[in-house]
Amino acid sequence: LSGKPKTGKSYLVMDWALAIALGGHAMGQKPCTQGTVLYLALEGNERLLQNRLRLLGKYFEKETEAVTNLEIALRAKVLDKGGYEQIEDWINRHPDARLVIIDTYQKVKPMKKGNTDDYDAAVENLGRLQEIANEKHIAILIVHHNTKAKTDDDFDAILGTTGIRATTDTNIVLNRTRGGDDSEITVLSIESRQGIPEGRYAYRFDEEDTPVIQLLGDADEYSLSRERAEILEVLKEEPALTPSQIADALGKKNVTPLLQKMRKAGQVISKKGKYELPE
Repeated sequence: LSGKPKTGKSYLVMDWALAIALGGHAMGQKPCTQGTVLYLALEGNERLLQNRLRLLGKYFEKETEAVTNLEIALRAKVLDKGGYEQIEDWINRHPDARLVIIDTYQKVKPMKKGNTDDYDAAVENLGRLQEIANEKHIAILIVHHNTKAKTDDDFDAILGTTGIRATTDTNIVLNRTRGGDDSEITVLSIESRQGIPEGRYAYRFDEEDTPVIQLLGDADEYSLSRERAEILEVLKEEPALTPSQIADALGKKNVTPLLQKMRKAGQVISKKGKYELPE
């Protein structure tokens, strides 16, 4: 799981950890089989984690203080200096273990050895975690960072060598954006070799709501539905507008393709090159 700083990575994985530990619904929608979770919160502190637990925990019926199968640690060994063994030992002591979260990978990443290049080092380091996950039938989730550079491919934004992307079974990249209603949403881009549904999914974080993290569905469809709503609102206020006038009103460059889809769907009608709402 990769994202830029302050995109909510740690809140998101805490939501998943609670959902699994309680046998609840992740992101307000996805049902989880109950099991024990180890969360290595290596960039957090006790007060910060307690606040996150209280905030996210209000969605779940059970008080977070009573969650006995979510174990949180603030320190862990570097992977090649006892860290692998530490994780294996914890899994062996918890037969119902389902998830280990390493937040963040940088805190336990081994030092590169000699002339080993970055790609080979990543394959070796993450390959060992992959072996543990496969052998123990458990998910190991590493939290990582995005590069600062702009990329055309969401997954090219993952910081570091392509060996990371090549080795992990599933990659999830977070990007914050604005929804059609100008509210802030986050988009999860997912690619997977494990049968996990790939695509782009939108979710919203709102401290006042429960669940705090709410899955909104397919990001493109969500954005599209919001854009359609914006166009309908413009045409309610001022009917019979050209595509360029609608685009100007919304501060967009080109809405003609979307208007054509809306016309086919019966949401708008076109008369002499101008669009309006059907009667």
